[in-house]
Amino acid sequence: MKLEKLLKTAQTYEASALLISTGAHPALRINGELTLIKDHPIVTEEMAKEYFSENTFRLSEGIRFKANIYRTKNGQTGVFQQISTEIPPLPQELKKFTTTKNGIILISRDFTSSFIEEINQTETKHIVIAGDPIDHTLENKKSIIDQVETYSQTPCDIIALEDPEAAIQASKSGKLVLIPLQADNIQDTIDEFRGQDLAKELKAAIKIQNVQTFQATEILINNPEIADLIHQETPLNTESLLEKYRKQGMKSMKRALLEMASEGKISKEDAMRLIENY
Repeated sequence: MKLEKLLKTAQTYEASALLISTGAHPALRINGELTLIKDHPIVTEEMAKEYFSENTFRLSEGIRFKANIYRTKNGQTGVFQQISTEIPPLPQELKKFTTTKNGIILISRDFTSSFIEEINQTETKHIVIAGDPIDHTLENKKSIIDQVETYSQTPCDIIALEDPEAAIQASKSGKLVLIPLQADNIQDTIDEFRGQDLAKELKAAIKIQNVQTFQATEILINNPEIADLIHQETPLNTESLLEKYRKQGMKSMKRALLEMASEGKISKEDAMRLIENY
């Protein structure tokens, strides 16, 4: 089975990702769960080399996929994600964060574009995208958006990038800095900043999880207690802190999923399963 056929399969099943790992069957990530493509043979090192010859892949219909390729003890692994032309809307409860003037906001990668697009539609700002922190193509609306390969003290109002050290520098110069979450949860991404002065610069950290046709949001807003824990490099008990400061607008993923169940958006069984796996 050629790579193009696997990518078309991912598109047909509306998978968020195609995972090809040496020594295993390819798999599709659908609604957060992995489904093996068992009619494809186990991937050999030779197959992997053929599949992973480039970093971006285009189907004949013009649909593009981005590949994140890395090596494990079993050989090469690649995660293919479709580069969407449709930008998902930013959840309503998060729009208030788009008026933040400076500091760092950590946000789920899938919605970094949504955050920028909300600003693009409502404010006149100069936005710079450094490197490859988003998975969509954005066009100028009210704002001017420039894309550069690397950040080098580029003059602008807002910058999206992935490098923690550069993010701290940009934030200290008065910019609003958007960083896609590099891990599956807020704590692990904060750990990426060890040795950096994140405690003073962080404004918020936002995890957004797609659940069927809805989004569940986990929201952490920096405050003195959280800043002190980050400064001391003490692991955050995220769920406990978010519950403690609910009145400040924070929300845990557990609460977000239970609220969705109570509103009838998802079943209680689905909510409990997602909470258990989070």
